[in-house]
Amino acid sequence: MVKHPIILAHERRFNGCRGRFFQFKGKKESEEYEAVFQFFSKLKGSNIRQKSTDRRIELVIPKEEPKWWPRLLKESTKVPWIKINFDKWSDNKEEKDDEEEEEGGVDKLFQKIYRDADDDARKAMAKSFSESCGTVLSTNWSQVGAQKTEVKPPDGMEFKKYDE
Repeated sequence: MVKHPIILAHERRFNGCRGRFFQFKGKKESEEYEAVFQFFSKLKGSNIRQKSTDRRIELVIPKEEPKWWPRLLKESTKVPWIKINFDKWSDNKEEKDDEEEEEGGVDKLFQKIYRDADDDARKAMAKSFSESCGTVLSTNWSQVGAQKTEVKPPDGMEFKKYDE
């Protein structure tokens, strides 16, 4: 028998999206779970972005028409087995920021770390990176400020200066 448990959508496996319907199934031990959502309006099922880790799956399912919905689902009554995590909710601006971050890769990640760091962490990053010829990046000023940062090439690599 299929059960309807309390479901956080980012914790289950994605199975499909068509029109305004979204369906996924999950299994834990011998228990099978299934959920079918009928959203307020149509979705772009071909444009789904998925991010998976060992602990969760995040889905971004764009609307077919980018207009405001008064609620998430077609039904106006509260469905007791669905919970929306508003900490994970994003508007269009946040989605654009996420897309830009994904496109930038590692460079954007380091820029964000530097931008969000305090002054000591920024000094540590600049000093460790320059003294190690780009092989070390640290945010710990108490450690980096006390001594010279040594060059640490990746395993199996050898560091050589250009003038050698």
